Amino acid sequence: MVEDVTRPESYSHSASAGPGEVAVHAIILAGGKGTRLAPYTDDLPKSLIQISEHSILEIIAHQLQMSGFTRLTLCVSHLGEMITERMGDGSHFRLEIDYCWDREPLGTAAPLLLVEDWDTPALVMNCDILTAVDLGALTADHLRSGAYMTVATHRHQVPVDFGVIDSVDGLVHRIREKPRISLDVSAGIQVIDPRARECIPPGERMDMPQLVAELLGRGHQVRSFHMAEPWHDIGTPTSLHAAKDAVSRSPERYRLPGASWPVSIDRHTALATAGRSGGVPSKLPGLDS
Repeated sequence: MVEDVTRPESYSHSASAGPGEVAVHAIILAGGKGTRLAPYTDDLPKSLIQISEHSILEIIAHQLQMSGFTRLTLCVSHLGEMITERMGDGSHFRLEIDYCWDREPLGTAAPLLLVEDWDTPALVMNCDILTAVDLGALTADHLRSGAYMTVATHRHQVPVDFGVIDSVDGLVHRIREKPRISLDVSAGIQVIDPRARECIPPGERMDMPQLVAELLGRGHQVRSFHMAEPWHDIGTPTSLHAAKDAVSRSPERYRLPGASWPVSIDRHTALATAGRSGGVPSKLPGLDS
């Protein structure tokens, strides 16, 4: 059954960019078909699936606005018309929303070539990620670094269904029966400098792991940002139900509409990055000069 997608009216607002101010920019990749989420996505984009009374995309938009972002670019394709109708020009969220269309799906990195007027580092994330991480703090960390890309990571426990032998020069010094191995996995959230687009071949398919590999191959710095906060990759019905349960138990932790949350990107952090990247805001919206 397709869930109700009635637009909510309860979003909190803060100031958006005014004349002469440079928007803090986020890009959300919302073009996928979400086939693993069927039947929820039979006739609904996965970004518009309800988590509580709000869709995933609306929750992300609110989190971004509360973190100090003022511009949101949505990269759309499958059922994109439903997304544009729902999100509009962003005024409802106190964001400036624009769209780029990936008419032929080209992966998670190639659509970045379609984004117009992008000349400062931008947060780039998948549309099916629900997290309690402070997206503004992640972006501020990247701005301080001067890297071409920062990849958010989350610690994931991988079970091994065998006894694992630890040995040195043929001598066994430990056996671990069915251990769980901790790995840092990509969280589907990055902050990317627009210079990284030089590594994306026009008209060809490229996913984000390929872009990371290409950046490293050219000697460009790629950093990681560890997320300890709750994180849900909503790719299957099981993970969708887990995300809904987490939100119902602790809605304030996910900064749902109505929650207060200090702005995380400050003017001084941005100005401290001058000269390190392709373009740095000279004035951040909503903050005194």
